[in-house]
Amino acid sequence: MRRWLAVIALGLGAAAAGFATPAFAQQGYAPTTGGLTVSKSSPAPGETITVSGKCQAPGIALDIAITPPGTVIGHAVTGSDGSFSTNVTIPANQPLGVATIIAVDAARTCVLTAQVNVTKAGSLAFTGSSNSTGTIVGVAIVLVVLGALLLVVAKRRARRSEARERVRA
Repeated sequence: MRRWLAVIALGLGAAAAGFATPAFAQQGYAPTTGGLTVSKSSPAPGETITVSGKCQAPGIALDIAITPPGTVIGHAVTGSDGSFSTNVTIPANQPLGVATIIAVDAARTCVLTAQVNVTKAGSLAFTGSSNSTGTIVGVAIVLVVLGALLLVVAKRRARRSEARERVRA
């Protein structure tokens, strides 16, 4: 229930912000979108990581959230050069797998994102290999052996053919 109320509140806040003239338009700043930097690309639930980035203007208040499910995990304010850095904790109930961390202000003048792969504590990051790797290696070995046998057979046939030609000559 609390999640739905938070989602509705964020949606209403974003809608209200859409009707106001954003600060970047008044000051001549273009909206900032792009990369957010995270200190660890494969954090575990409950782990604290550092999130940093840079927006166009100083003094922008940012909410930092993780999706799914859309939980706000921290806040930051940009410094005099527009940059920020803060520590956030991955929620203990965060689903494992790929998630997006978003830093965004209410007027959406600065929207920065980074993908992380939430993994179990102490586990290695998923690199794309699967449980069928052993099967694939086994099939590859069999194919190499078959190729070698075919090569041996072809060489024997060539030698026999050469021997027959010599006898005829």
